[in-house]
Amino acid sequence: MPPTAGPARQLLGRMVQHMAAIQSRPGSQTRFPLCSMTKHIMALALIRLLYDHGLNENTPIRQILPRFRLTNEADGTTTVTFAHLLSHTTGIDADSGMWSEIEARKVDLYDYLAGVECPNSPGARWRYANIMYDLCVPAIEALAEETVEAYLGRIFFGPLGMTATSFRGEGGEDAAEGHVRGDGAESGGDLAPKPLVIHYGADFGLRSLENPIAWKGSAGLAKWLAYLPTDPFYSLIAKPQISAGDPDRPGNSIIDKPEEYGMGLFSGSCRGAAYVEHYASIPGFTGSMIYFPSLGISLVNMCNSKEGREMGYLIIGTLISRIMGEDLEPVIKSRMKRERDLRIMREISGFNSIEGSPPSPACNIVGSYFGRGIGKLTFATGDNVKIRPRCVDLPWLCWLYGDIRPLVTYLEDGKYAGCLEYSAWSREGEEAGPAKYGYPFRLEKVTGSDSLHVSQIYEGGPFLLSPTS
Repeated sequence: MPPTAGPARQLLGRMVQHMAAIQSRPGSQTRFPLCSMTKHIMALALIRLLYDHGLNENTPIRQILPRFRLTNEADGTTTVTFAHLLSHTTGIDADSGMWSEIEARKVDLYDYLAGVECPNSPGARWRYANIMYDLCVPAIEALAEETVEAYLGRIFFGPLGMTATSFRGEGGEDAAEGHVRGDGAESGGDLAPKPLVIHYGADFGLRSLENPIAWKGSAGLAKWLAYLPTDPFYSLIAKPQISAGDPDRPGNSIIDKPEEYGMGLFSGSCRGAAYVEHYASIPGFTGSMIYFPSLGISLVNMCNSKEGREMGYLIIGTLISRIMGEDLEPVIKSRMKRERDLRIMREISGFNSIEGSPPSPACNIVGSYFGRGIGKLTFATGDNVKIRPRCVDLPWLCWLYGDIRPLVTYLEDGKYAGCLEYSAWSREGEEAGPAKYGYPFRLEKVTGSDSLHVSQIYEGGPFLLSPTS
């Protein structure tokens, strides 16, 4: 059943809808979204089905999904396979925000992918691509002839007794609420900045991000991690395929070398002990899962704030040093603190307000543009300002559950400094929160074109804003 973008998104969207906020502190029975930690689950399910049908990971994707095409297959000399999909080596350079562009342009997934630039040959370069993993859904359903939810429940969650693991994540007192660092405006002295709260649910317009299956409590996680190394295809997906080192990965200072990627799992070593792992991140939530085969140790850290990954790696580094009888805790903490300080300094380097020239018709940016990750972005005359406001740390992909508008100030020679004004959608019976400013970026008019080049964007790479027709 090769669906358009709509059905696939609706299916994945059910995984996170109706996760209500709670005010109590998260505990051992609190429900969290797993996000990208499900990639190895999807990989295990898909590869199992391929082998059940006499196929394997090197099967061309379009053999199962006939409408699938990428531009690097156009000359007929290369073919993108499921191994490429699962190892993030299809050739796509980056996929940040492709779903926003698909929905804004009102095209389906396959037509969109057929036109995406692929500067790399299949298998040549690792580039993390959530949108390619979304293709696991129609592929699994085509091979299994049932919904992906039913199939995973039948082969994994049901037999393992993981009754609280669900694609639906219904709300209630067991559902966590997510947080991001605040701007400190409501705090004083040594108090931590008051965080922004991320509520999940249909009323907030949050759609699927990766594959955020909702889990409940530590019992289900323990069952899964005990099962994982016994799966007949675990060794296949865990086998390193390509270098996947990330210079911004929390915990780089305590691992032995840059990580590699298999088909749904990262691999590396810490103090000589090999491990496989995966991290997770959506607005308000982060986490990590790691397994040390030789030590028989697994750890999952699920956190309702941005700091989940570094906390998980700090715990693992400390635990491994204790197991090996080494007194390295002060060293590990010092290294991780230094990492964090440098990372935060990079993040906030462009947050100060910037004064430019007064708005004028000759320099104002006015009109509607498409931008990957944001979709349609419209500049009105009033969005051109003399002073770009001071920015704060807004939630990642905040436009999925709030209103945004761009603000830009003209600097010189066709260059601008900008940011986004964000207003969170209010819940029924609650007042809307105040507008906040974040995602600082720079704009520059492209010579000989009506497009705008966006660079120095907070938590994102450069891209083009193209005028709408």
